[in-house]
Amino acid sequence: MSLITIAFWLTGCAYQPPEFRLNLEGRNPGEISLAQTEAIAGTLLELFGTPDEPKVPQGVNLNLPWLKAAAGPVAGDADGRQRGLF
Repeated sequence: MSLITIAFWLTGCAYQPPEFRLNLEGRNPGEISLAQTEAIAGTLLELFGTPDEPKVPQGVNLNLPWLKAAAGPVAGDADGRQRGLF
């Protein structure tokens, strides 16, 4: 195998779970420290979960089972139940 083939093979094998990306639109990224970015990301993860495992903060009136049914990759089961939007 060529080195290029090996490089593509090694970089494409790691699974990256989906995550929400921090929206810095309209902000100068240089003004936000790594510690601030990590604190914001941790807070958002604690409040809202991930695209595959969503959460609903206390006091928010959302139907968590419906939200979980819409979360994650598109799939179905033997009973015909569908889930996921992406």
